[in-house]
Amino acid sequence: MKTQQTKDMEQALIRDALRKGKHPALEVPYAHTIDIGHETYWPEGQWEYIDAVIEQQGMFTCLELKVSISDLHS
Repeated sequence: MKTQQTKDMEQALIRDALRKGKHPALEVPYAHTIDIGHETYWPEGQWEYIDAVIEQQGMFTCLELKVSISDLHS
């Protein structure tokens, strides 16, 4: 369950991206591939959600949002 602080941070991220002419999306599903930077991080085909993705001119920035140290370790 998301805290209010996390929800506020997501909304601030969306407002900032839109203001800058970027295209934001939250909770984007991602299927892992075999090789990412010559190391296998997750099994091929395993799904997870990226907290936020921002697109601008075909370039994508993926963000994992954390509001506290305990959130980081969860």
